Amino acid sequence: MDISGFLKENKESLKDLKEDDINEILEDYEIDNINDPKQKIRFFKQVENTRKRLKIEEKNRMLEEDINRMYEEEKNRMLEEEKKEFLIKVEEEKKEFLTKVEEEKQKLKTEVEDLKSIILTSSTKNGDLKGTTSYSELFKIKNSLKLIEENCEFKDWNIPSGIELKKHVINLDDCNQESTMQSKLDEYFKDFNKKRKLIITNGTKIKINSIISNRYCDYFINQKGFPFEPYWMHMVGDIKKGSISSDTNLDQVLKYIDIIVEKSNHHVLNRPMFGFLMNKTKIKFVKYDIENNKYYITIDYDLRIGFQYLSNIMIYLEQFIRNIPNSLQTILKNHTNDSVEFYYGATSSVFIVNKEFVYKWFNYPYFFQTEVKYLTFIDGIEGTPSIKQQNQTENWIQISPRGQLIKNLEGKPIDISFYTKVFCRNTQKHTSREVIHRDIRLSNLLMDSGGDPLLVDFGFANFTENEEFYQGTMNTASNRIYNILINNRTNHAFSVVESDDLESLVKVYIMENEQAVKRTIKSIPNSEIGLFRTMWEFFNTECFPQYSTLFQQAQNINYEELKNEFIKIDKIKNTTTTSNNNQNHTNIHKNTIANTTSYTNTLETSTTNPNTNTTTSDTNTSTTSTTNTNTTTSNTITA
Repeated sequence: MDISGFLKENKESLKDLKEDDINEILEDYEIDNINDPKQKIRFFKQVENTRKRLKIEEKNRMLEEDINRMYEEEKNRMLEEEKKEFLIKVEEEKKEFLTKVEEEKQKLKTEVEDLKSIILTSSTKNGDLKGTTSYSELFKIKNSLKLIEENCEFKDWNIPSGIELKKHVINLDDCNQESTMQSKLDEYFKDFNKKRKLIITNGTKIKINSIISNRYCDYFINQKGFPFEPYWMHMVGDIKKGSISSDTNLDQVLKYIDIIVEKSNHHVLNRPMFGFLMNKTKIKFVKYDIENNKYYITIDYDLRIGFQYLSNIMIYLEQFIRNIPNSLQTILKNHTNDSVEFYYGATSSVFIVNKEFVYKWFNYPYFFQTEVKYLTFIDGIEGTPSIKQQNQTENWIQISPRGQLIKNLEGKPIDISFYTKVFCRNTQKHTSREVIHRDIRLSNLLMDSGGDPLLVDFGFANFTENEEFYQGTMNTASNRIYNILINNRTNHAFSVVESDDLESLVKVYIMENEQAVKRTIKSIPNSEIGLFRTMWEFFNTECFPQYSTLFQQAQNINYEELKNEFIKIDKIKNTTTTSNNNQNHTNIHKNTIANTTSYTNTLETSTTNPNTNTTTSDTNTSTTSTTNTNTTTSNTITA
């Protein structure tokens, strides 16, 4: 009998062993002697030993599993205890921190009250500025007018009518401060003039916060004939990250920006004047007085030198209200609430009445139809905002029933990663349905009444397979779209791509963080500019894989072109500064020569006087005058 027959015959007694175990035992046996009785006894003894070995191995395995389970249980118990201890410690630190914060708040409140109590009631050193005065009164002072004419050409600025600025001055002597009102005004006006000359040098279309090549979107017209918005209307990025905004006043800052910037085509408001008002201030609230048809904007102003501040600034914006259609004015006047909040756009205006309904008024029926079309396609009928259309002149979308578009987040931490993730998800949501927004920018990223971020204004949206003219905002358009418009200006028809919106989102991020991005890009040599793309790739694969699609678009930005643009802007600024310094030095030299010539003529006239005694006296006086004149000349040159 061969081995296979032997195994078949003894199948029942070997059923608890695996095939590998049986083969291992049979390696010592030959086919001819497998049926020998002694060999059979030996074989089955080995089978029994194998069974014992397998049982021991099974017990060891189960014992090892028990040990591992006990280890994990002990580890989890220790982690739970550490977690409880950590939470207790965090709670104690939180209470301690809140106590310190409250103490600091009370301390600051006391200091503010003390400083307010010592507001000037007597004149300053020069005797011209007394107590509380307005800028209109300040400009009448002789020294101030001289300063304006000689140093800053302030009289040439286009100041909006109706602006009344109240200046409260602390007694600088009591506060142990060397700075005076006059020296502070000097700083203001020099800063004004520096920015003004920069714009004059570069023309009225100076590029601010631009991230594309050295061309201007004013030259481009979209399919419906409406011009693209100029670059400087997108200063929101600068303002949001500046000292004027905080967690508690962000919504008011955005209101102010929308009112001033988005409607500035009806009233010239250049960037330096806008920056002067905004860069060093904090907006507290914006209030609209329906009865008097005025806006009241209160701004806290801190110079950080002494304790000088502006308060109760009233800026009248009637010229903006006049541009609202008559039908909308009628609706607003029928409500008597304290404030009506406006959000202006190129194609529509959003406003809140009685804080119960948020409406969006469309300037053109075309955009109303477009937005309804794509919102319905993305969210379905149930998810679409309430829609109402009256005739062909009034088109409304009720965006947020019984709530505000922008919510005050006072006392709540802002999780930037959360908002970024939501914006990415929203963008990918509509691109997954082959809908392209085509106008992603800061003013279209809002928050609803619950504090959740929204991507709004689908007035320029389109399906990816459609081919037509580009509509949107040029300085946040993708590089692909921009290159098409630049290289083929006579025919702008092309198919949009899903990645265009994501690249626009990246550009919005860069614009909000331009100062930091500028320093980084300028510091990288041209030969290593690819490191910037490597950085995005690292974020994509190692840090935030959930934003993979977004980071892929960030790698597509033309950073070489961006770096060259930043360098060009710096060269323009440096050239302007050098030119101004040379001009000031030339003026000082001319004044010095003129003073010397005037003194020489006076001296010659005095020496020819026929009255001897008088001549001697006058000559002595002239000698003293010579010393003073030389001293003045020396001081002028030094300055």
